[in-house]
Amino acid sequence: MSKTNYAGLDYSGPGSTVNRDPVTGIRYGIIHSNRVSHDALEAIYDNGEDLDYEAFKEEIKSQLKNAVEHIRDIQDAAAPDAADNLMEEILEKALSDFCNWSRVAGAVMENIGDIKSDDPVDAVVEKLFEALSDDLGDHYQGTGDCTRMSWEEDGYSLMIDGSGDLWVFKSPYFTYAQYCNPCAPGACYLSNELAEPVESNKCFCLGPDWFDEEVKCPYTVYSMETGKQV
Repeated sequence: MSKTNYAGLDYSGPGSTVNRDPVTGIRYGIIHSNRVSHDALEAIYDNGEDLDYEAFKEEIKSQLKNAVEHIRDIQDAAAPDAADNLMEEILEKALSDFCNWSRVAGAVMENIGDIKSDDPVDAVVEKLFEALSDDLGDHYQGTGDCTRMSWEEDGYSLMIDGSGDLWVFKSPYFTYAQYCNPCAPGACYLSNELAEPVESNKCFCLGPDWFDEEVKCPYTVYSMETGKQV
């Protein structure tokens, strides 16, 4: 386990609270996802939340909201038959990039036909989204090995970002590590443990069970509960 005597530069600046826990002030820790055990990483991808897929769904809902608001504008102005045709055109245009419209059109149009004019827009969006949600998986394209993931369990709050870095926002454990470069100002890079603890470099970290014989823990682990080395 190599250690450094250089605490690094805090690029977040004096008095900043960026990339720190808002309650304790402890800094977030960052380690690349290839520096933890395969089993631990697999648990995040198997049980965590796919942030890229969630963003994909939110984009669809945003398009649906715009479409519903447009439909409401024309419903009062157009004749019923013309309004129905326009509704389908508007929805097809909004959704064709996200699903197979020919497969979901019937369910979507049936659902919008059941919606009352005074139903809240957000409720309408959710009902329409339900009608096409089964088709989304066939059209979603993930980002590959660096899919953004969020995982919260056992006192941890973690995120894997698009570059494959694993962020530790909350943990039962901490360590002392060098400040990160300007890409993550205020956070600490867990692979660069300090030889001597420096209180301002205290940061959340992963516990010993996130590593194994092949991928060894690169830092000393301390308990948040007792403050002592684990």
